[in-house]
Amino acid sequence: LFFDRYGFSIATAGGAGEGETIRIMNDWIARMGGFYIGGVGYAVSWGPQKEQDARAKARQMGADLVAAIREKRRFPEQETARAEGMKQFAFAVMANRERWKHDYDHWVGQGWIKT
Repeated sequence: LFFDRYGFSIATAGGAGEGETIRIMNDWIARMGGFYIGGVGYAVSWGPQKEQDARAKARQMGADLVAAIREKRRFPEQETARAEGMKQFAFAVMANRERWKHDYDHWVGQGWIKT
């Protein structure tokens, strides 16, 4: 799980589609309990200057990621996806609590799953 972890997405493409890929990957981070700070994409068809711009943006996002972790930054707009993903995960753990005893015990101990 990415529970309370931070990240951002990087996507490349030949011609297009990197924005949708970033959106999907960031949604996955939130649904796994994490927080995302954004994303950066690059399509090869944009040319070499845009590649340099994307690299610079990725470096800046890395610095912002470090700051978000240090500040324990929260993103209210991501809470709905986080809550839905955590609810689905809790259901899966509860349904498999005998097979996934370690996970079940861990999340009960964390107070995340109520018995």
